[in-house]
Amino acid sequence: MDWSRTRQGYLLTGDCTRHIHLWTPRESDWLVSQQTFSSHGSSVEDIQWSPNEDHVFSSCSTDKSIRVWDDRAPAHKACMITVPNAHDSDVNVLNWNRSEPFLVSGGDDGVIKIWDLRKIESHAALFKHHTGPITSVEWHPSDSSVFGASGEDNQVSLWILELRVLSLSLSTIPRFHLNSCLSTKDKRKSKNCTGIPTFLEYLSQRRLTILTFSKLYPCDLLRCEVQECA
Repeated sequence: MDWSRTRQGYLLTGDCTRHIHLWTPRESDWLVSQQTFSSHGSSVEDIQWSPNEDHVFSSCSTDKSIRVWDDRAPAHKACMITVPNAHDSDVNVLNWNRSEPFLVSGGDDGVIKIWDLRKIESHAALFKHHTGPITSVEWHPSDSSVFGASGEDNQVSLWILELRVLSLSLSTIPRFHLNSCLSTKDKRKSKNCTGIPTFLEYLSQRRLTILTFSKLYPCDLLRCEVQECA
């Protein structure tokens, strides 16, 4: 399910019988549309409202497809874009970029894909790192080039598209503070660590191979390996 960010109180829900329902707020309750969006061939796995367009939303399914809808159209004609076989198996999750016309999706195949809505016939980028199904994907709320993903392989990955940087989350590695991974010169630049944004700024000058953040202390790293950019 997903709440609209642009229309207060509007909700979308999907079910295992391939139907998507629109919930419209009333004075004291919600009106659930009986005209369902039903173009998927099997279970609806995720639904996401567009962060910018009031009536547009996307969905993914165990039928391997991704679809983009406009709820102003009659339900049987509301599917405006279909990407069949978007993944090799079930498409589990997807998320809209808040600034750019991009979707990120993750599937049971362990693959993460980026889709450009201006030319969605094929994916704009593909990342294969996780060794299990993808369970969550989400764009950074203010940096349109950064997104995170998680999988059933017990890993969390951070991706910076313009640098193609990958970070791994592994819980068994000794912990080091961010400053212990920087040179003396870099330590002077970093000043006081203020969390992930500060470190992402540092990454723009280095090539990161492995990165792990502490869950309790965002500035603490469990592991960090960097290389000078060529």
